[in-house]
Amino acid sequence: MSHLSILPTVLHDVERLAECLETFGLQVYRGGELSTPVGRQSVCLRVSVEGGQQLGWRKSSSGSLELVADLERVSRDHSLQTLLSRLTRAYAARQALDSLEQCSGAIADPSLV
Repeated sequence: MSHLSILPTVLHDVERLAECLETFGLQVYRGGELSTPVGRQSVCLRVSVEGGQQLGWRKSSSGSLELVADLERVSRDHSLQTLLSRLTRAYAARQALDSLEQCSGAIADPSLV
């Protein structure tokens, strides 16, 4: 019998995140700044999505990646919420496959991502 576990996903790997964004057809830019309601914020990765909204990520002091955006606008935009949800799932799947590949004798099918 199979068992499905839902684990919280914390983004840490900038390269893995960039790969996921690119698979969604988004142009990924490294570095720069985003203008947010609280001012300009430096980011290590950024994309522009439909409607001119920009999303970025920066490294936190704990090493995780934090979303930088107009969070009020994101919270009202269903398509952005869907994109972020799909992005988190794709990142988690790639992370799981990468971990599986490190196990001896494991067979991982990257076409599943």
